[in-house]
Amino acid sequence: MSKPEFLYMTYIASTPDKVWQALTDGRFTQQYWGGRAIDSDWQVGSPVVFRRTNANNAKDVVRGRVLEIEPPKKLVLSWAYELELGKPITPASKVTFLVEDVGSDNVKLTVTHEVWEEGSLVDDGLIQGWSAILSSLKSFLETGEGLGITKQWYKEGK
Repeated sequence: MSKPEFLYMTYIASTPDKVWQALTDGRFTQQYWGGRAIDSDWQVGSPVVFRRTNANNAKDVVRGRVLEIEPPKKLVLSWAYELELGKPITPASKVTFLVEDVGSDNVKLTVTHEVWEEGSLVDDGLIQGWSAILSSLKSFLETGEGLGITKQWYKEGK
């Protein structure tokens, strides 16, 4: 049986350190990720939480844990949806970010989201969301502005 997964590769006019910071620093993620600020101490086993930066600053339903980390090259997270911290409503899937320096201030970013725990899935909502988020990340790093679609998510509270 084949595992459903999402694979996204893009080239970004940036450096590995800047891409890494944009992936792991909430001050930057909120600029391209629909207003979500990522939060973790980035140690293996530590929780990863997304916080909406709208009026109520509520935690998002996405929860993760750091599975592997090799700054500024590799970050692997578990990914699950929870209504309450510690009570998953879906089995965890796995997201891998690979940041490769390809020279001349260019980076190849590869993101894979795959089935990890039994019963986890990578559905159309994740696939469409990742495409918009990662395109917005590229735009943010190259122009200083995330895409309008992710800004609209922020306004709509999505």
